[in-house]
Amino acid sequence: MSADFSNRNGNGNSHPTAHEALSDEQLMREVQGGDGDAFTVLFDRYNRLVLTVALRIVHDVGEARKSRKMFSSNFIGGEKI
Repeated sequence: MSADFSNRNGNGNSHPTAHEALSDEQLMREVQGGDGDAFTVLFDRYNRLVLTVALRIVHDVGEARKSRKMFSSNFIGGEKI
């Protein structure tokens, strides 16, 4: 399960990028403009939190992962949940 919590580079200690210095609001503007790297930074910031909250609510790892996938899909579209 630790693989679920790694960042896109497969480890917890990747080198910082210019995007990582941006606020969430700035990153969302970049995502809405089609910047996939900005989405990756946002996903890396919040995917663990989303999975943890979902797991606390549903008490089932499989269902929590489905919730995270749903969140990710909606987030990519820029929709509010």
